[in-house]
Amino acid sequence: MADLKNFNFNTGISSNGSRFAELTDQQIETMMEKKNAKNTDQNTSYAVRILEAFCKHAKTSYKGITSSELDKLLSKLYVSARTAKGDLYKLNSMKAIRSGLQRHFIRILNVDIITDETFRMSNLCFENVLKQLKFNGKGETEHYPEIEPEDLQKLYSSFDLSAPTGLFEKVWFDIMFQLIRRGRENLRSMTKSTFAVGVDAVGKRFIHQAKSELDKNHNINDGAFDTTGEGRIYETNTEDCPVKSFVSYLDHLNPALDSLWQKPRIKINSAVWYCSWRNDGISVRKIRAFPKIHQSFDQSHKSSSP
Repeated sequence: MADLKNFNFNTGISSNGSRFAELTDQQIETMMEKKNAKNTDQNTSYAVRILEAFCKHAKTSYKGITSSELDKLLSKLYVSARTAKGDLYKLNSMKAIRSGLQRHFIRILNVDIITDETFRMSNLCFENVLKQLKFNGKGETEHYPEIEPEDLQKLYSSFDLSAPTGLFEKVWFDIMFQLIRRGRENLRSMTKSTFAVGVDAVGKRFIHQAKSELDKNHNINDGAFDTTGEGRIYETNTEDCPVKSFVSYLDHLNPALDSLWQKPRIKINSAVWYCSWRNDGISVRKIRAFPKIHQSFDQSHKSSSP
């Protein structure tokens, strides 16, 4: 019987030479458990700890109870849930807690607390809680302060579009500032086809996101209110036109790489200005750390301050 350490999952061939690997039910279960993302596991554990803390507070237990009793327990939890400081949770945090509990009870009881009709009361309570959180201002995302137009102009004037680094930073900032909702998530997975140039009804070109974002808060099971918005960056009649910069950046990317965010070369002697961050793929840590846009802006801002 083949075990996991002798099984090559990349080729689908076991190291003992047989065409098909024979795996036990336990080994298959282990494979499925490893499939879960680390963040998902942490979220599930966090949700269970909240439930256990609530049960301890209420002097009850969720273990060994019926689905109907669990429905009542969850109803009380959703309404009573507070942070360690006694504050209301934010809307997305409440959603994450329920999603974590959903995964937990599917795993231990094979019961879905969101789709099962038995949990109608707790889900109604949950929806009412979300409405109340929105009313109390807990449904809004906290954003950084807006950049003043004068400061934004100084920032754009610091980009050298004739150099690989300057062009990289300009395009990176255009997209992150005007199109990306989810911060710096998914940078590593972005490819040359993630964004595209389109033309509207009056003939104006614009950059748009051609592929949807899948991230820690948004996935294929999201509802109608969680869908990705369709943003556009329109061309301008200026030297720093975002569409012109984006097209130029794509033209200078390494044709041997599909990644969108490629490392600027220090020396250029051809139309290819960019290369791989490392031999085995792009390091998302390096992509996040590379654009020192804020430092360039700080320096220019300080030098122009009275």
